[in-house]
Amino acid sequence: QVLLTPELIEGLKKDKEFAWCYNLGTINFEATSLDLNRDGVREVLVKGNCGNSAYSFYYWIVKRKKASYTPIFFVGTMGLTFNRRRTNGYSEITSGGCSAAACTFVRFSFNGRRYMEKREWTRPNL
Repeated sequence: QVLLTPELIEGLKKDKEFAWCYNLGTINFEATSLDLNRDGVREVLVKGNCGNSAYSFYYWIVKRKKASYTPIFFVGTMGLTFNRRRTNGYSEITSGGCSAAACTFVRFSFNGRRYMEKREWTRPNL
């Protein structure tokens, strides 16, 4: 687990969804580190329960540059999968969530600056 330091929070506040969620003042955040591009510098994945349901969370990833952090990913979803496939050196990410009728998945790839939506698909929830 990673501590939410003042520097990390300031970097995350560059993202408007994080700033909104953080300013609610009642949200619990969890953070962990992972090396998405295998450069030896670990990115930070932050999860907050400010989604719109009991099973939806907001997720952010920030990249560390020297003493500051820059947001490179945001999504509101039920869960994330980090894929083996890579784009621009970074692992692709798939988000997924289900309702009673269907499950929707979105694959994100790194464009050199941040993660962008690459593909979305839905399947019936049988």
